[in-house]
Amino acid sequence: MDTFYILPFFGQIDTANLTDYYLTECEYNGTMLRLDLNFEHLNVSIDRLDVVKKLLDNIPMIDAKNKYYIAEDFNSVVCGEVREYINHHMDELNPEDLQQLVSYENQSLSAEEQLLKRFELVRIGFYPQDEHFMILDYSIGTDFTQYLLAMYNDENADIIQINWES
Repeated sequence: MDTFYILPFFGQIDTANLTDYYLTECEYNGTMLRLDLNFEHLNVSIDRLDVVKKLLDNIPMIDAKNKYYIAEDFNSVVCGEVREYINHHMDELNPEDLQQLVSYENQSLSAEEQLLKRFELVRIGFYPQDEHFMILDYSIGTDFTQYLLAMYNDENADIIQINWES
């Protein structure tokens, strides 16, 4: 029985001899995107790896879906995680950094809305043995902040929860 499975970006995975952590990078939207694959148990079914492969093949669609949800959360009546993340950065970033991220001369979008448009996907972590199958981390700029907006998705790329973390 063949114990090797080929995943996009990761290459060949020996399912009979797993390690708990795999790391790679790929270019996405002009920047480097970090991808990691995490195993709590050192055995995994091929079906779970098939799901990872399907998700890897659909990163642009998943990213677009998550960005839509980020905008919805920002615009919700209740102060959600996205609004808290942006408000935190409006308050905490030094003025020089903030000026690199937003243009106060822009009359069509508030500074907060400009920050909202700056969210970029910086990492995807896959956890095929977990309910949170995939975590996508977004940032307004890793040169400006250590904080990430973490989107927890299930194996169907449906959003389970959103948090901001460091």
